[in-house]
Amino acid sequence: MSGKIAQMAFTIAIMSCLIFLYAPLYATAHSVEEGLELGFGAGLDIEDLGTHPSFIMIRSSSEPEETPNWIRGLEGHFMVIDSEETTYLGSIVPFIRYIWAERRDWKPFGEIGLGAGLSNHDEINGRQMGGKFMFTITASLGAELMSDSLGLVTISTRFIHYSNGGLYPFNQSYNAQFMVVSFLI
Repeated sequence: MSGKIAQMAFTIAIMSCLIFLYAPLYATAHSVEEGLELGFGAGLDIEDLGTHPSFIMIRSSSEPEETPNWIRGLEGHFMVIDSEETTYLGSIVPFIRYIWAERRDWKPFGEIGLGAGLSNHDEINGRQMGGKFMFTITASLGAELMSDSLGLVTISTRFIHYSNGGLYPFNQSYNAQFMVVSFLI
């Protein structure tokens, strides 16, 4: 048991270091591309495994001057998958976001990301993941909304795919769909 705790602590420490080294910490951000974002997601697996995943994420992004509608960033998320044996997954995911329209009160976007993570189990409710190292693929559709009371809020739907990419003999993968709400901090 202490080995699993040490592994998760190591994963969280690496995620935190990478995020805080990458993150531009601006005190007053007026859009997602200018600050640090904290988000929460809750969802369901899409393959009837009977799991209820949820996650917390912290992310940072930047807007290249030459392509202002394309935002790039780095996200760290820690997921808890409620199943027969609770599974913990930590991932680092570089992402790109395309903002379709520049409106004053809301900005619709699409986003994709590809990263890697570690899990405390190599199985989720009988689904063989093959090992504890996973590749993470994300895809999101959502909108940045400006609120007088909360500031900038991002609401999205997100698909997450975990797979070992053929590194191990078993590779059944895990797929889930989420509703995500995030705020600038």
